[in-house]
Amino acid sequence: MTYEDYLHSIYYDPNHTGSYGGLEKLYNAVRKEGKYVLEKAKIRKWLQKQETFTLHQHVRRKFKRHRVVVPYMDYQWDADTASMNIYAKENDGFGFFVLLVDIFSRYIWTVPLHTTKGTEMVEALKSVFSLGRIPDKLRTDIGVEFKNKMVQKLTKGEGIDHFFTQNESKANFAERAIKSRISRYRSHHQTNRWIDVLSEVTNSYNNTYHRSNKRAPSAERKKDQVELWKIQYGIKHKQTNKHAKSKGGPAVHYKFKMGDTVRISHLQRPFQREYDERWTYEYFVVASRGMKQGIAYYTLKDLEGDDIHGSFYSSELSKVIVTDDTTYRIEKILKRSKDTVLVKWWGWPSKFNSWIPKSDMQLYGLKV
Repeated sequence: MTYEDYLHSIYYDPNHTGSYGGLEKLYNAVRKEGKYVLEKAKIRKWLQKQETFTLHQHVRRKFKRHRVVVPYMDYQWDADTASMNIYAKENDGFGFFVLLVDIFSRYIWTVPLHTTKGTEMVEALKSVFSLGRIPDKLRTDIGVEFKNKMVQKLTKGEGIDHFFTQNESKANFAERAIKSRISRYRSHHQTNRWIDVLSEVTNSYNNTYHRSNKRAPSAERKKDQVELWKIQYGIKHKQTNKHAKSKGGPAVHYKFKMGDTVRISHLQRPFQREYDERWTYEYFVVASRGMKQGIAYYTLKDLEGDDIHGSFYSSELSKVIVTDDTTYRIEKILKRSKDTVLVKWWGWPSKFNSWIPKSDMQLYGLKV
């Protein structure tokens, strides 16, 4: 029996202590049995060939990200939509709220929403802008509530540079803080009604001391912006430059090599239900890599060589090893001919639909 067969017999045996877990669990099980002496690197490489492992392995939520440095208040806001839809009936039909945060001051605004349709989002944004502050730039995720023509028309009309990100923004962190406070309120009062306290919780957040600013967001004034910038960025910025000069720049450590095949973590939120799979079925190839603020980032291409929008942190990627034995799940049969079928692959875009011989198929519960 080869070591690969041995690992397979352990990993896919539900009764075995090393089954269906991570690297440490399997490594410890192998050491305990003592039949093979295997290094972690060898076991990791074997696991990277197993779809079961690469689809479900743990996703790191907390990791170092590139710092967004802004020069003054209202230079850039981040916006995000929070879902409270499961409590909509108990909140007069309100199932969401939009949250906006000024990155410089950390000041936030929240507006409850019945839906995330463009018309309602436009009215919500207008209600915030009418309070007297409008950002130069607005960063959101790629959700349809922000990408629709009505929101685009509004931001363009206000002279706002609206751009999109696939990474978590400051609004994501502020949203979690607000939802966490609401959750505690709900637990204390034994109620699912949050709409009555959203404005109060928001006001509490804005009047809470923030360590990064050394004051509450509501206490920040434009006349103090130079001092505030030094507090937030000045010292760290100076130390970074000093380190780069004396040490020749930070050491470059990359987790992935050019040409590596990877999966991307699903864009999940901690307050939403977890996906059954935590990583994409589709594979991607590392096209380029770089270092910013001492943090590695990567750009990707799909298997047809098309660029994937945006860049990705190491913790958002997971290496997979594709071999001749790698199998692909079939979602459905689109067309049939005498000896071949046109199939849609599970978790892959339609552009990868392909004709394959019937003899190559292993369909469960489907008739060829």
